[in-house]
Formats: sequence, structure tokens, C-alpha cells
Amino acid sequence: MSSGARPPSPEPRNESYSFGPFRLETRERRLLRDGQPVPLTDKAFDLLEALVKRPGRLLHKEELMHLVWPDAAVEENNLTVTMSALRKALGEGPTDRHYVETVPRHGYRFVADVREVGEREAEGTPHAPAVAESPADEAARPRPFGRPRARLVGITTALIVAVAMGLALWLRHPPAETIAATSSVAVLPFHSLTRGEDEYLGLGMADAVITRLGSTRTVIVRSTGAVREYVRSDLDPLAAGRELGVDAVLEGSIQTAAGRLRATMRLLRVRDGATLWAESFDEPAGDIFSLQDSISERVSKALALRLTEAQRTLLARHDTEDVEAYHLYLKGRFFWNKRTREGFRRGLALFEEAAARDPAYARAHVGVADSHIGLAYYEYERPRDAMPRATAAALKALALAPTLAEAHVSLAHIKGNYEWDWTAAEQEWRQALALDPDYATAHQWYAVHYLTPTGRLEEARQEARRAQQLDPLSPVFNAFVGATLLFSRRPDEAIEECRKTIDLYPEFGVGHWYLGRAYLQKGRRPEAVAELTEAVRLSGGSPLMLGTLASAQAAAGDPRQARQIVDELLRLRRDHYASAVSLAVAHAALGEREEALRWLEEAASERAFHLVYLTVWPELDALRGEPRFAAMVRRVGLAP
Repeated sequence: MSSGARPPSPEPRNESYSFGPFRLETRERRLLRDGQPVPLTDKAFDLLEALVKRPGRLLHKEELMHLVWPDAAVEENNLTVTMSALRKALGEGPTDRHYVETVPRHGYRFVADVREVGEREAEGTPHAPAVAESPADEAARPRPFGRPRARLVGITTALIVAVAMGLALWLRHPPAETIAATSSVAVLPFHSLTRGEDEYLGLGMADAVITRLGSTRTVIVRSTGAVREYVRSDLDPLAAGRELGVDAVLEGSIQTAAGRLRATMRLLRVRDGATLWAESFDEPAGDIFSLQDSISERVSKALALRLTEAQRTLLARHDTEDVEAYHLYLKGRFFWNKRTREGFRRGLALFEEAAARDPAYARAHVGVADSHIGLAYYEYERPRDAMPRATAAALKALALAPTLAEAHVSLAHIKGNYEWDWTAAEQEWRQALALDPDYATAHQWYAVHYLTPTGRLEEARQEARRAQQLDPLSPVFNAFVGATLLFSRRPDEAIEECRKTIDLYPEFGVGHWYLGRAYLQKGRRPEAVAELTEAVRLSGGSPLMLGTLASAQAAAGDPRQARQIVDELLRLRRDHYASAVSLAVAHAALGEREEALRWLEEAASERAFHLVYLTVWPELDALRGEPRFAAMVRRVGLAP
């Protein structure tokens, strides 16, 4: 007789897919690597499942967004962010794409070999097999009652307590031999456990520890730019360490409560996940610098760094004592790194506010200088308006901190690209690199803004690679490796480098700009137009990028479009600013040599930044035989 109860619904089939060292189990919703769980967000799991179930097939972005967000209207950026998280979970770095291939402007394809695993095999693998107990084992098993059992429990408890205490002491003071091989470390952004707390606090804490450990020069420390992408609470720190190519990672969490600022830190060895050191800290909420001091000191001890007295002083150095100014500076750098009109302007406002709060804060003045330099470089401000302000800010920073490498870098850029004083520029570059050989931006700017204009292209490529090595996941440093190859007339290699950048950062306009120019140099004109159009869109309409798009349109046999861009550049020049160099590039592509030369002479009068690339700029090759062009090269101080 039926009870009336429904029979239980059958469990869904546990589809399992194997690829490389990974196994994806759909019913359990877990990803395993060599049998160990890999943390994934729900949407990253859904994205991976969609790709793995369709190996080798191009999945367009619209289809993927429908599969992963079936009941929600989302923007393409959601897919980009989720794909980035998935790549990191799979351990894919800037150059290796073993699993997911990006098809620019279309979508993604899963390229690894996928094998569907049987349900029994999938369910049996991660669990230890049951072992039957023999009669001898059963006889030897302790009885459940009586004094012998009680004594055993007491002894076991004492042993557990002793082991726990010993482990705690070991974690606080690890033996030197366990960490002697740690020559490189990445400090990941700390996770905030306080709801609504600004994420810049976690990034700021990491930045402080990075700066202080790096200043000792006793261990290689990945830059803040390199770890910026890891501001997520669900990341796998060991996967991040493998991607960053370091021996150890420092991860932590922070929380404000009852007027206290609490932090918990762990130093993990990337090779095997071993905890080299762990500790908790508790400081008054308004004393963030004391917390940074404590963490930096304890980490240096955990890494067994042998520090001189001068190095200990550097470890405890504060650039400012004003916490709010410090946070304003960090936010400013966040926006500055976007390399867009809005990013530079928001960054400038934040740097100026930081400098107003603490006029002695040298790095804030460097931020002001670098913002004006960026606005002039990407043609958002007139050089004659921007650069005197940049110069004043850089000199102010140097007066406050004569040994600050960042300030020398800013001044070096100004001396070369604006004042055309190449001797003074080289002196500043050399001083900056001597003060901080691991400052990645110094190597990148030296490569692109000094060595390239002066024709030292082999050295430029080496310096650009050095910046990339110091900060391997930076979209800027990856893109500018492609730039040095472009100027060296090596378009195939430039295309390869720029594609890697866009694969990692599809929304980074500068990467599309250099890729488009490399396609143009190679004669692949439709692809050049497509990439340069995307660069203009992503940059918010940079006149610099509009000029090269006009060049590509003309080369592709569409002079009407090129002339429309010329008209747009003239309008921008009236209303805001567009460099005369961009207009010269457009007219040169249209075959209008006299107009192109006239605009180059105008560029010299306005001190246009990109005039310094006269000897290497591919889009100006048609003008090289002109006497007026040669005179312009001499005027800029670049004649051999």
C-alpha cells in the first residue's frame, strides 16, 4: 500500500570533464587540480562549464553572456572580469594560453583536449578507498571503556596541545632553513572584512609593505602594479604566486571594529603551499602606519633578511603621516593607471588634494607631475599649458625628497620630451635607475621616451623587457614592449606582443593602438583600421589615436573617412587640443606632403610631445627625404 509520499528525485548525473591536471565536476560544482579543490566564483564556474562542454568551438561573447547570466542583462565587462578570474584560477599567465583562447572582438574558444570522465571514476578519485579491517587490527583496537582508554585519551590530548603550541611557535619564528631559498615575494592586496570599507585600504596596506620591503634591496618584491589585479576575496594566493613567478606570497585580511584595526597575515611558500609564517596584529584604528611598521618588520624577520641599520631605517620610513593624504594618493594612482582622459583628470584632482593636506608629501607632487605629463602625452592638454605645471610639481618633489627615484623619472621625461635637452634627460634617467633599479616605470619610460627617440633601439627593447619582467602582468609594460618592436621595424614580433596584451586586457586601448599600427606597418590594412577604431573608442577619443586611424583609413583606400578624421582633429584643436603631429600624420597618409610638413613645423612651435619620434615614427616615412623634415630633426636635437 502506498504511503502517498513521492519517491526522492534522482540526483543529477555528475558529468565530469578532464583536461590537463584539472577535473571539472558539474553536480558537485567543483574544479580540482591534481585532486585538490581550486577556488572559483559561481560565475567563473559557469563560464568554465560552458567552454569545457564545447571544446574547440568559438563561443561568441553574446552567447557566453546568455549561458552564464541567463536571467540578467549584463555588460560585456562582466564577461571580461569573470574570464580574468577564470584564467587566474587555471594558472594562465601573460604568455601561456593552454586552455582558453581569445578571438579578438568575437569571443573565446576552449583549446585544451577534454575527456569526459565516467561517473564512477569521477566520484571515486578524490576520496581515499575504504580498507577492510583485519581481525588482528580489530583486536588491537582500544576498548571503548575503562581506565586504559581514559589514560590514552589524556595522553592524546596532551600531545595535541603540545603539538599545537609548538606549531604556533614555529609559525611565529620559522627556522631559517625553511625560508633561506625565498628570493622573491608578492604581497597581495589585503582583503577587507568590514562591509562597505574602501578597497583602497587593502591595496594601500599592500603598497606600503611592498615599498618598504623593496627599499631594502634584499629580496625581489613584485610591484603594486603587478598585484593590483588581485583585489578579490576569492583568489587562490598560490595560483597568484605561480602567475607572478615568485617563491612566496604574503596574503592577509584587515578589519576595523570598536576603534581597532586588526590584521591577520600568512606567508605561503608557492612551491608546496607551506605556511612559512602567520601572525595577527591589533592597533588603534587611526594608527595605520604603526600597523604597517609592525607587518613590514615581522615579514622581514620571517624572510630572514639581514638588514643594515640604514635598511632598517628605510623599512620604517613613512612618506607622509597623514592617513587621508595617503589614501588620496593611492586612489590617484589607481585612476592614473587607466591612461584615459577621465583617469588622468581624476588622478590629478586626488593628487592635488593629497598635496594640499600634506604639502611635504613628495609622492603626491610626483603624482601631480605625472598626471600633467599623461594629459599632454595623450593630447588631452596643450603641452605649453601642462608641462610648466608638471615641471613645478617635479621640482617641488625633488626639493622635498632629493633621492626619490619617481621624481627624477618625471623630470627626465620633461627634459627630453618637452625641453629637448637630451643631455640633462639622460643624467636624470641614470640617477633615477641608480636610486631604484627595480622601479618598473623608470625602465619603461627610459625605453620609450629616451632610448627610442634617440635611436638606441636595441637598448630600448632591453629596457622595455626589464620593465615587463619586474611587472609581468601590467598592461602598460606589456604594450610598450610591442611599441619598441614597432619602432624597430619588427612588426611580426610587435603583433605577437600586442596580441598577448589584448588577450589579457581587452579593454586596454593603448594595446589596440600599437597592434593597429603594427598591422599597418605589415600592410594588413583592414585589421589596422579595426584595431585603431577600437583604440579610439576605448581611449575616449584620443586625438593621438585618431591621427593614426586617419593614416590607416587612407592606406586602406578610404580617403573620405581619413578627411572626416582630419576635420574632427581640427575641431578638437579649436575646442580643446589635438597635436599638430597627428594632423601631419593624417596629411602624410593622404599624400599631401606640403600640408604634412607645415603641420610638423607647427608642432615644433607648440612643443608637441610626439615630435621627438620623428626619426622612428613609421607613419612619417614618406617625408624622410624632404630637407624641411631633416631640418626639423635637427631642431629637436636628434640629428646624428
